[in-house]
Amino acid sequence: MKQQLLNRPDVAQATLQGARGNLPFNLFKTELRQNAEPLRNITVLPFGLYSGEQTLTLFQGKNDSVESIGQSSRTGRESEQIRLMCAPKFLAGHGINNTDILKLDTEGCEAPILRSLNQYLPAVKVLYVEYHSERDCRMIDEILTDTHILWRGHVTFADRGEFCYLKRELVPNESETHTCELLMDWE
Repeated sequence: MKQQLLNRPDVAQATLQGARGNLPFNLFKTELRQNAEPLRNITVLPFGLYSGEQTLTLFQGKNDSVESIGQSSRTGRESEQIRLMCAPKFLAGHGINNTDILKLDTEGCEAPILRSLNQYLPAVKVLYVEYHSERDCRMIDEILTDTHILWRGHVTFADRGEFCYLKRELVPNESETHTCELLMDWE
């Protein structure tokens, strides 16, 4: 698949972050490219997004797909270097000014990325964020508290989970909540 950046705001941009089982990162890149190839509105890019441009160490999980930029009891010694680009600079450089849905699963980089995207956050309607520690969970909630409200969540472990935040102005009042939950199949 030919690698090129699409400078259209209506086109999804896929980075190389996310669940990949126990595949080494380089094999995951190949698999992601193959899976995305038939989808015309997805471009696989050879980097992740972060609050700045740098290279970080990604530690692989010991027994599962848990990976993180920080070592923990769930990560092993095996690691690899990953290239990260500045998220707001990337969005601005590609003319992406408005995002309806944003999903962050960046293996421990979620809070710094959210902070760097502060000018974009008020426009985001739905935000899915994974967290990797209790500290991250609290920081994410603090970053989003003015613009979003926690709508749904799934806590996997005390220090891991994923939350869904909605833009505050989109949250129905109490009388509309029950109807909204019936219409939206979240489970």
